[in-house]
Amino acid sequence: MNKFNQHPHPCVRCLYPTAPGYGRFVNRVPGDYELEHDDGTIEYRDGYHCAWCLSPECDRCGKTILMDEEIRRFDLYSEEPDDLDDEFEDGSFNVHAECLTPAEIETMQENNKGLYRARKDEFTQHQKNRLKQLD
Repeated sequence: MNKFNQHPHPCVRCLYPTAPGYGRFVNRVPGDYELEHDDGTIEYRDGYHCAWCLSPECDRCGKTILMDEEIRRFDLYSEEPDDLDDEFEDGSFNVHAECLTPAEIETMQENNKGLYRARKDEFTQHQKNRLKQLD
């Protein structure tokens, strides 16, 4: 019997319950996970991932970015150029909207791309504050 498909449906990564009423039911994602134990055995887990475990870390500040809120380099452009690397110039791959550089913010605005990922009002206010800090 698979304990990950029984109430309270623990997350296959962190084991926190993903059943309704436990706080992580919304945005849970069906999936599986292979956990390697210290003795070398591999445990296959089939069930749900909680949104927290699927949220990447910002490569610039190290804080957790909420699921589907990360900005990647291709998000700055209206069409992805053929020669575009997956990484930003500093080697970052996933970043917060607030961790974008002024040049990246400008590129995003010029292409009117990616603003849906960051709440537009907060993004605009953050952009103004960031540009003031750099002056």
